[in-house]
Amino acid sequence: MITHQSSPAGARAGDNAKRHRLVASSVVVIEDDDDIRALIETVLARSGMTVHTASTAGEGIALTTRLRPDIVTIDIGLPDADGLDVAAFLRDLTATRDIPILMISANAADSQAERAQARGAEAYLSKPFRPRALRAKVAELLGVGDPPEPVAMTANQPSLTGAARS
Repeated sequence: MITHQSSPAGARAGDNAKRHRLVASSVVVIEDDDDIRALIETVLARSGMTVHTASTAGEGIALTTRLRPDIVTIDIGLPDADGLDVAAFLRDLTATRDIPILMISANAADSQAERAQARGAEAYLSKPFRPRALRAKVAELLGVGDPPEPVAMTANQPSLTGAARS
């Protein structure tokens, strides 16, 4: 199972970092593409979130039910299940029914976004996406208003590639 936990990048940077955070939130990212998963992880960690990642639907469901994060991002095209089915499954579980879901897909068609909403997703983002658009969608789902600008990574912060395993 591939799961990583990234600590909020600005967590020890003092008052300046607080204005850049997406509150003290946690997120589970379910994405099979290593590069996209790393991009989402980096963007959200630099925004102050604790990020947990999974590369398959099974891993993502297990992580989500165990951690009960503040938000979940789900790729529609997962190797072991349709991401829309994962969203519907999470909606059916009492423990995860109220967790906001952001679906992410390479399919930009309006019909796909409508299908995602019908299966339980609150928001939809098509690939490729800009980091600012990802931050804006997550901020909207968390109800924190305007998305913060990312905090800069420093040499003293843990790298994402060496992140602690959860």
